[in-house]
Amino acid sequence: MEKTQKEKSFDQQEQIEQSASQTEEEVKRSKFVKKQTKLIVNIIIILSISLIVGVIIYNYSLQNKYSFTDNESGIAIYSNGFSIPDAFNVISKDINFTLGFYYNEDDLNYISTIAPPIIQLRKIFGVKEGAGEKKVDFVLIGLNNNGDVTSCQASLGDYKMNQDFNAQDCLSILSKKQSSLLVEYPDPQLKETSIYLDASNKSIIVKLKSAEDIEKALVLIEKFLFPDLDDIQKYIYDFEKELADSNVLQ
Repeated sequence: MEKTQKEKSFDQQEQIEQSASQTEEEVKRSKFVKKQTKLIVNIIIILSISLIVGVIIYNYSLQNKYSFTDNESGIAIYSNGFSIPDAFNVISKDINFTLGFYYNEDDLNYISTIAPPIIQLRKIFGVKEGAGEKKVDFVLIGLNNNGDVTSCQASLGDYKMNQDFNAQDCLSILSKKQSSLLVEYPDPQLKETSIYLDASNKSIIVKLKSAEDIEKALVLIEKFLFPDLDDIQKYIYDFEKELADSNVLQ
């Protein structure tokens, strides 16, 4: 049955109202989406700015800090007279370097614990020696149960030569006027494992709370001493891989 003109007009009006209603909802939805998008963008911008400012503040703070605790390792660093980066920079510039490690002669477990990180440190310095940038005195200092130096083993400027020295000679070696990294025998009574920098005397002293902290402490020191650490480690890895491959072929 055909609709009357009045009914047609009513249908058209209803369609117009529905269309207007849909358009109004779409407009509201569009405004909401735009508002949410703008909010998300603003949050991203704020977070980015906060991150950038945080990095700048952190770097500026570290450049001017005399004490610092590494969040990852929990190792504390204290510097006397220089900011931490400046102190490491002064110490690292010296060509002549003493690497000294104290151990209790009766504590064989300690030797096995500290050997791997010490070997890794020695490899890193070895690369620098090979490049003519460092001359290293490597010293293992024996202690008795009273903490007195009894003897030491040392390679003085030649990693291929290892000699035994008495207590007096050991102390003479350790008193050389050159940069030094000395790791003391662990003391469980300490509050924390700490690294002490004295740029005036070009010394780094590590005071261990436990033997297990030595690897974390040495890794942290390596990062500060050698800006090109990644390249050095890659060189060591490639060299050892090549050496291993050549041994397999023989």
